[in-house]
Amino acid sequence: MNELSRSHDGFFKKLMSDTQRVRDYLYAYLPEHIKTIVDFTTLEQDTESYVDEKLKQSFSDVVFKIDTKTNSTINLCFLFEHKSYIDEKAPFQMLHYISAAMLKRAENNKPQRLIIPILFYHGQTSWAYKNLSQHFESLDDGLKVYLPRFEYLYHNFQSKPDEEIKSVFDNLTAASLLAMKHFYNKGYLLENIRVFLFSSIDERGNLYKPLVVYLFDKIPKDNASIQMVMNNTPAPHEAEFISILDAYKIEGKDEAIRQTCINMIREGLDNNLICSVLEVDEEYVKQIRQELQE
Repeated sequence: MNELSRSHDGFFKKLMSDTQRVRDYLYAYLPEHIKTIVDFTTLEQDTESYVDEKLKQSFSDVVFKIDTKTNSTINLCFLFEHKSYIDEKAPFQMLHYISAAMLKRAENNKPQRLIIPILFYHGQTSWAYKNLSQHFESLDDGLKVYLPRFEYLYHNFQSKPDEEIKSVFDNLTAASLLAMKHFYNKGYLLENIRVFLFSSIDERGNLYKPLVVYLFDKIPKDNASIQMVMNNTPAPHEAEFISILDAYKIEGKDEAIRQTCINMIREGLDNNLICSVLEVDEEYVKQIRQELQE
């Protein structure tokens, strides 16, 4: 997983770790027939993860369990797509995810649960939902009975209007989802930075730092943009914003040193020269050399 994927992944997991926020999300976007079957008061986050080695480069998951009104328990699994482009393998990956989850429960002698994957996608390219059977449309009807039959829920936030997202959720959740939807559009983020900053303060007056950090990850690392952010800082949380911004600037400086070190290694320069120019110790250079070899 690259740095950009880790940024999205960490923010999504943090956002979806709040049970009430997830409950609101499910109220808004679960199909009606599922909403009538489940008991939302029983919703809680599960400690399980069903992403294995085959899927970890493509997805991460946040798993919830919920009871139905007939007293069975099912898993609602949020799968966050790391890639920002169309992946035609999605139905096959969903099949693998479901079967891996059920196999894991079988191997641990746990009762089986229905697994409902919810694929969350916010990439730049439009991506139409496609189930497994659509990849076998030319197959004889007599053979189609041997195909695995399942569905997954596909939530493409690029296709959801901003006003819909704002009308469905509280300010903080709406701002977080809009930040993910428009993450690839620097102009939009900068134009709406004041709204995002004020929305990062929840109804109890607490600052939701993950949203601020997520935004600063995308804002260009230049003085003009940083100054504009500070000019729009809500006064009651000025010290917290400055603290986050200071960490952000330091992180940007560290990344610039790291990238320069990589470039110098690739140019064939020796450790002593690199250490002298960048004012880093030799262990730092050795570690980066090791990472490049891996």
